[in-house]
Amino acid sequence: KMEWSDIDQQVATRSKRYKLYVRLVRTVNQSIAFQEYEETLKHYRKLAEQNPETFLPNVANALLSLSVFYLQVVPDTAKSVIYAQEARDILIPLCEQAPHLQGELDRAESLLEAISTKPGE
Repeated sequence: KMEWSDIDQQVATRSKRYKLYVRLVRTVNQSIAFQEYEETLKHYRKLAEQNPETFLPNVANALLSLSVFYLQVVPDTAKSVIYAQEARDILIPLCEQAPHLQGELDRAESLLEAISTKPGE
């Protein structure tokens, strides 16, 4: 005959296993997402070396995606700032020649502002 304490212990053990499983899945998914973002950025950087007018906006966009990833998923505010600042630095001169990129520049500046006003930072 099982005692309630045995049942409680089994439930607690299963709960712990489930929580570990969920944490593992999240870690693996974060790792995969990070690798995809990094590969995309690397790819666009290489293309931008040969054709900056066409591909620097893509580099900036990938940098902004990484910034958001580091801010919301990891979280690592310092890395988020580095990526957002680099995106902003790329976009400022581009907006002079391509005003349609202003929205991306605004996004980078808004992200940096949100980080600077984030509680505890």
